[in-house]
Amino acid sequence: MTHARLFLAALVLFGVLFPRSAEAHGMRTAYVEVVERSPGRALVTLGAQVAVTGLRLSAEAPCTLQPADDTSRGALLLECPNGTVGGASLVIEGLGPILSEAVVWTVLADGTSSSTLVTHDHTECVLPSAGASAFAVARQYVGLGVRHILTGFDHLLFLLGLVVVLRRVRAVLLAETA
Repeated sequence: MTHARLFLAALVLFGVLFPRSAEAHGMRTAYVEVVERSPGRALVTLGAQVAVTGLRLSAEAPCTLQPADDTSRGALLLECPNGTVGGASLVIEGLGPILSEAVVWTVLADGTSSSTLVTHDHTECVLPSAGASAFAVARQYVGLGVRHILTGFDHLLFLLGLVVVLRRVRAVLLAETA
């Protein structure tokens, strides 16, 4: 019996002895958009692919977060007395099994923009005061990608399947990066 067949037999045996439900996951991300309209004042909107229920946004002092006066659906007004929303802290509570994370997209009055990921484990987001370096953004996204792969059984099983089928290191690396 070849090594690949032996490994496949062990994998099947493991699946029989330790059954577990495996399902693909959909997009469970909320989107928070913070657009600075004038120095120290920003319009904050919240959205998602599913109904947004149970999420609560709040701002840490000295900034305040109140319903906006305009006709924007559910928009909030973030006001900071220091003349910029950069450096303000937003807290997003209520993330869980339905909406597991929130992407906070910030556009400052000077035109710089950035994004930050908030999870149920880390609910606070400090809005950037200036555009982040390309290296800092790349480091953040690579870290999120690695964490996403390592915490998902479906990803690990897919990678394991590539190893079993392709068997050569070069072929596996090419397929994984593709």
